[in-house]
Amino acid sequence: MAEVQCARAIGLSFSSFTFATGTNHPYVRTLVEYARGTHTQYAGSYLEHYYGRARPANLAEALGLKDVDANPDLIKAPVVSNIYPWSAGSLTETVGRKQKWWSERDASLGGGNAFTFNCGPASAAAGEQRFRALTALYDSIKHRGYSPSEFSNKSLFDSHIIGHLFYRGEDWRVFIGGGNHRSAALCAHGWSKLPILVMSTNRVGPLIIRREDAGSWPLVKAGLFSIQQAQGIFDRMFEGRQPQAYHQSFL
Repeated sequence: MAEVQCARAIGLSFSSFTFATGTNHPYVRTLVEYARGTHTQYAGSYLEHYYGRARPANLAEALGLKDVDANPDLIKAPVVSNIYPWSAGSLTETVGRKQKWWSERDASLGGGNAFTFNCGPASAAAGEQRFRALTALYDSIKHRGYSPSEFSNKSLFDSHIIGHLFYRGEDWRVFIGGGNHRSAALCAHGWSKLPILVMSTNRVGPLIIRREDAGSWPLVKAGLFSIQQAQGIFDRMFEGRQPQAYHQSFL
């Protein structure tokens, strides 16, 4: 377990928002507005605004690649989370697994991309559910404090905020792989550090990602990304920059 400065934590899949003060992270901004009483319902909230404007057309756009440069398979692929140049498994396998998993949840909520966690479009029902989950967690922390023991009946992954390490030379960031809601709620409460369980590996690949290893990353070796594209994606995420397709949400 590590106490990680919010400025060194990034999350929300490949959109890679920082948790630093003043962040555009949609969960954090939504909860800051909620805490101020500016928007206490999903309708009119920053989350609704974000889902309405952050709408990459395909996986290439979601990763920040231009169609003219991207592998055609990335252009044809839908926006699903957790596909990176360093991911294990093929694109087809990962997309198929993710689509099946999320479709079971999306069906009752009107579809959309809200359950990829990182972009729109989102049905009103899906957006409302996400808003309620965020604000309920914020209120719980406000009144009862935060302790992973609240989730002790769940798995280790569900009990803690889970992160893995990005290294660029000697500099580092922690990418939040699980617990984006909790991280956002703590950040909105003014915490300067996040309690993160940093892990080294899981079933989708290594969780210590070093920029200098780009040539050996699985989906680079498979030809889905060039080394330059892979390092560009890494750098953007490391620096907490969002792909162009997300920029309209900041307006």
